Amino acid sequence: MPITITGKSSVAALQLGGLGKAIPRWKTGSKNTVNFAVFENRYPKQELAFLAANKLKEAADEWNYLELGVQFEWVYKIVDAAFVLSYAESNIPGVIAEAFFPNDLDLNILNYLKNVFLHELGHILGLRHEFAPEVEDGNKTGMKSLQFGPRNPTSVMAYEFPPTIQTSDIDSAQAFYHSSGKGLTQDNKLIPIVDYEANN
Repeated sequence: MPITITGKSSVAALQLGGLGKAIPRWKTGSKNTVNFAVFENRYPKQELAFLAANKLKEAADEWNYLELGVQFEWVYKIVDAAFVLSYAESNIPGVIAEAFFPNDLDLNILNYLKNVFLHELGHILGLRHEFAPEVEDGNKTGMKSLQFGPRNPTSVMAYEFPPTIQTSDIDSAQAFYHSSGKGLTQDNKLIPIVDYEANN
């Protein structure tokens, strides 16, 4: 169901996730960064860690170009990072986003690693899958998604391969992060936006 940002209209399309009854968003400002680091010791080969780190940086730079008011920054010390890119062979508690490589698929998929990270960084920015209302919402997770504007099946947050940031993603992310509103309205009910500082 479409919603509007309190105090601002004309938003393109975006699925926002929540922590129950609020919508999380990174606090914005000229000095607000979300730092990331790479834990290379778990990778089967050092060159894969190097490749992944550089592709994550490229994806971060593409999101940074949008000037949302929060920037991703690569740091070298894990203790200085809000999130860490790591390779794992199985599910680990605390993992909130994952992409799969290397695997038995055609290795040309590594050429699209930056695109995969564009999608994953969208999650870190608070975006949900484009199909979240139909597939992911419910009592099991306790997390609902909100949509404003028309749906976009080619959104970076959909499962189109390779994922690329669309004009609607740009417009929506900028509107969400540039909004001074304190919440989103759906069915005449205000759902608060909670701004978080990165734990860098």
